[in-house]
Amino acid sequence: MSQTSKYSNQDLDKVITAIKVAIEAQKAPATLSMMALGETLADIIKHNFKAEQHQSIAAQFSKALQDSIKE
Repeated sequence: MSQTSKYSNQDLDKVITAIKVAIEAQKAPATLSMMALGETLADIIKHNFKAEQHQSIAAQFSKALQDSIKE
């Protein structure tokens, strides 16, 4: 998801590593991991943005995710 960010690469890497460690500790299959991440993202959106922004934030995130996996 390459965009200019107000967060350093080091800060981002720390969070990504912590999330990966937590998922790997559960030995969850990829599909369960994605379901859990999706639920977590929905929770983050619902609790950190105004209700009228939810759809827009989710759409922007979805687009960024799709862009990040293009070959």
